[in-house]
Amino acid sequence: MAAVVLYVTPDNSMTRTYKKQVDSHIRPEFEQNWELFAPDPIQNNISVQARVQTAPESPDARSASRWVELTGTDVRNILHSLAPSHEDQLMVQRAWEFYARTHQPLRETPTSPDADVAAEYLKRVALQRLGRDWKGQPIARVELQETVAPVPVPDWGAAVGRDLTRPRTLPWWSVTDADYRGIE
Repeated sequence: MAAVVLYVTPDNSMTRTYKKQVDSHIRPEFEQNWELFAPDPIQNNISVQARVQTAPESPDARSASRWVELTGTDVRNILHSLAPSHEDQLMVQRAWEFYARTHQPLRETPTSPDADVAAEYLKRVALQRLGRDWKGQPIARVELQETVAPVPVPDWGAAVGRDLTRPRTLPWWSVTDADYRGIE
């Protein structure tokens, strides 16, 4: 509770002193966001997929799973809900966008001090959707990718979206028990 108070409190010596510690507790799960008052309409359908490698008896026997649609989980959570939460609607997409803002797209190198937090958050959101096991074997590594499809412009509109691009595929990330802390 104290972290939330310090996070929303106007800038002062206390908030400056503990900024790093407070941010590590608050971001990215909680954030100040004015989208409710000035929404930016979605111009592209962003779809995030994941695939996994399990930890079989022999590392040589490791193979990748099929791509699993993670964005579809969010869609199913809101499809028949009368009042879907903002979190249900956007969790995977926001995790991806946070990662994309903090990493250079071709080499996936960090471009921000928040890069490690963004990568960890994206991985944990994916693992929350996937679980610990894949076909009865523990997940050892996870790989994520984004595909983008422009939202069709209505006849009366002139919005400009991103062109359809090839998938952006991230490198494989190792998975440990620590990655599941607090999400089970």
